[in-house]
Amino acid sequence: MNDFNLPNPGYPHGGILARASTDTIYIIGSTDKIYRMSSPLTIARFSRLRLVVNQPQASTSFVQICYYEEVDQHKLATCQSKCLSVQRGSNDISFDSAFSFRMTKINYIRLRQSGSTGSSLEAHTSVLSGLYFGWEPVPMVDNQDLCTDPNSLTIK
Repeated sequence: MNDFNLPNPGYPHGGILARASTDTIYIIGSTDKIYRMSSPLTIARFSRLRLVVNQPQASTSFVQICYYEEVDQHKLATCQSKCLSVQRGSNDISFDSAFSFRMTKINYIRLRQSGSTGSSLEAHTSVLSGLYFGWEPVPMVDNQDLCTDPNSLTIK
């Protein structure tokens, strides 16, 4: 993946370290970076992202993961709906309505962290691990033979 810094004076310090050997991403300090994927991720109605966020208990950091099909300054400024806030602990994110239930390809991932306070480097570090991206189809009919698809209508 290739990265470039955004011209944003609100994120003057920090960085991101990715360790492929452990599938771990360290977000250090106030950071805002976009990565272009070496190959696009196909997103569909049943796509999910799972990850664990570890932060020091006293951390005030706010972490977001954003995803874009294409990037331009207008989208970066106005498409906050493409950004997901992740919390300390386990996160399970569904992409079902993010792209209006259509199939598309994600070419860019943005990692943001702000609000870091504290005197030590550890106080400014969030660790993303247990990363999983995949498809998990949900059955359209439940145990009582009732349709569970939110986009369907009952026909009598």
